[in-house]
Amino acid sequence: MRVFWIFSLPRSGSSVTAYAAAHALGCPVADEPLGPWNRTGEPYNYPPSQAQLVKAHLDGQCMLEDPATIELANRVLREIADGSETLVVKHPHLRPPPEQFRRAFPDHQAVWLARNPLTRLNSLYARGWTDALRPNFELDHYKNFASNWSASRVPLTFELFRAKPNKFFKQLFKAWGLPKESKRVKSAVEYATGHYHGSSKELEDRAPSAAPSEQSRSLPEQAVRMYLADPQIRDMIKRNRWPRDASAYLG
Repeated sequence: MRVFWIFSLPRSGSSVTAYAAAHALGCPVADEPLGPWNRTGEPYNYPPSQAQLVKAHLDGQCMLEDPATIELANRVLREIADGSETLVVKHPHLRPPPEQFRRAFPDHQAVWLARNPLTRLNSLYARGWTDALRPNFELDHYKNFASNWSASRVPLTFELFRAKPNKFFKQLFKAWGLPKESKRVKSAVEYATGHYHGSSKELEDRAPSAAPSEQSRSLPEQAVRMYLADPQIRDMIKRNRWPRDASAYLG
């Protein structure tokens, strides 16, 4: 079975990317099978073993170092695939680190998908998803992910997805080691431009261009100043030619 992973942080486009890619590949999506949620009920209906995996993964501090947990993870993925020879895994979490992931799943392929850290944070504020924010407006958490993203072979961005979806999916499938196939790219782009995933499997009745985070500026000024003052964040923003002035992010 071919297994393709998408690592990201929440509100970075991993849902639409995973479901669009799976649509093009004609395969299921394993949507956060490692947790933190039990998804054995609606709308996912994952096998009972997924609940066991969530507990085992959390007990191990969300690291993949226990052979029994890795074996259970492979079993869960096979059961979610339900006979399909291909599976796309969506994993919007920082752990496990890339090196640990490769040791656990040496035959799987993965990409790391990032989003402008301030527009991503704005998306959390615009949706009111701030109760579980980590300290310092998630600055350190984002920087840890950005290090993984920078070290990846093909660092993808949500901004490329929005501006040039054809190029984005070409790079995605190439990073997964799939042969060039324009029909596959076209199918993924058509899905992505016609569907808006508010969260995971949830489809919202709105155009993809009408995302709440792109219609409002909800960030506290302190967060904007803190991010833009950080050298690692400034380098990442410069590298991607994202706006470097605070006024671009403040209402």
